[in-house]
Amino acid sequence: MICRADTVGVFQIESRAQMSMLPRLRPRCFYDLVIEVAIVRPGPIQGGMVHPYLRRRDGLEPVVYPSEAVRAVLGKTLGVPLFQEQVMKVAVVAAGFTPGEADQLRRSMAAWRRGGQIDKFETRLLEGMLRNGYTPAFAEQIFQQIRGFGEYGFPESHAASFALLVYASAWLKRYHPAAFCAALLNSQPMGFYAPAQLIADARRHGVTVLPVDVMRSAWDCTLENQDEVPYRPPALRLGLRMVRGLSEAKVRGLLAARDEVRVMTASTARVGCAVSNCAACPEPAPTSGGIASPPHPSTSAPPYPCTSFHSHAHTDCCVHELRRRSFRALARHPDVSRDTLLRLAAADAFRSLGLGRRQAIWQILALDDGESPVFAGIEPDEAAPPLPALSIDEAVVQDYDAVGFSLSAHPIGLLRGELSRLRVTPCEKLKAARHRQRISVAGLVTHRQRPGTAKGIVFMTLEDETGSANLIIRPQVWERFKLVARTRLALIADGTVERQGEVVHVQVARVRDLSAAMAPVRAASRDFH
Repeated sequence: MICRADTVGVFQIESRAQMSMLPRLRPRCFYDLVIEVAIVRPGPIQGGMVHPYLRRRDGLEPVVYPSEAVRAVLGKTLGVPLFQEQVMKVAVVAAGFTPGEADQLRRSMAAWRRGGQIDKFETRLLEGMLRNGYTPAFAEQIFQQIRGFGEYGFPESHAASFALLVYASAWLKRYHPAAFCAALLNSQPMGFYAPAQLIADARRHGVTVLPVDVMRSAWDCTLENQDEVPYRPPALRLGLRMVRGLSEAKVRGLLAARDEVRVMTASTARVGCAVSNCAACPEPAPTSGGIASPPHPSTSAPPYPCTSFHSHAHTDCCVHELRRRSFRALARHPDVSRDTLLRLAAADAFRSLGLGRRQAIWQILALDDGESPVFAGIEPDEAAPPLPALSIDEAVVQDYDAVGFSLSAHPIGLLRGELSRLRVTPCEKLKAARHRQRISVAGLVTHRQRPGTAKGIVFMTLEDETGSANLIIRPQVWERFKLVARTRLALIADGTVERQGEVVHVQVARVRDLSAAMAPVRAASRDFH
């Protein structure tokens, strides 16, 4: 999994740069993860250490040590200094630094934000290595690598600590993907990916993702047993925290109200049918306590306990009546505000109570906050008018508005027919594309990056319904198309495939705006400049 760069959400190795390195380095043991964490840093990159290490690891370049002392220091990293501790030790064994001088060198590496701190050691390092019999070429090579650490490099101890977390989080993603995704969602905002990408990745790994539900969701995302299918792993139930504009304090009142509603529906189930004189329902089963206790919120109990007692005999009218009473009890509870209800309705969270998005909003707006006590509990005779169903485009737009993603469809997937006519390739098919093949890809912009070490190159990621595509935009192309590339929600990118083994990018020649043709979803990229 790690070697394939299947690491969305995995600590430290989820970034685009790390995911590009993983198939090239192909970690096989724990220490390889230590190296992976450390090598994708400005220090090793600026010091020209990455490519020599990879060539030596692949057997394409011989590993030569000028002395046994240097071998003892750099043997684990094939003669290339990747860690701050190695730089300090090389300064001692090759240039004759005292431990105190080596520590001053370490402090200069740690002051990478100020820049230029390493240069004051140049003469001392070069003269020391020449005096100890090392060649000028080796001395200059080592100094340039050390100078790279002035742009930020890792201590080995730090990298090892990170690598342990990398392995633990990768293990969780591989063997418990639903729990892994739930934990990431509950920790937002954090990491490289937005919830939409984390959820899409979990679904591609076989996780069943269940929507936010007013009767089933807790504040956090949780796991829910899929009892109807034996031996299936648990599903991921999205939590109420996913709904935009809801706070945990508001949800606390909602959860308390929900428990009271569950007591009411359980009581109805024990006493008899919810509909008067319903001939289709049998006598209630005898019980020892008379009134059922409400299911604990952490369980996956059905939202209408009555259906669990004699669901085979209940008619649709009975279930409908229980749902209606549950909704009205919840909606009229003093601890549940109308704003909370409307946000939940916008998130389509009332499905378990038999109400779609529009029906729920209609019912909530029909509630009269100023109802006279004389008429309390008296329900109107007229039924709610039939409301037109949302189109899939409308549903996706409202999903993104309410929670930032959609379980129904991807905005780009809705355009697939037109994109196919334009010969735009789904992102998933990039894996099979040939090197230098001309190609067009399209998607929502999820990331924009312009690292200071990349000489003006901009890296972008597009996402469609099948996966993602990594773009490389060189400075001259960026200058030509930057207004569109920097500001638009969705793009079509035309270019050529750059393949290095399993690592595939699109070298962009042209960028086109796709936003106007797409449903107007509320989405945003994560930009790193």
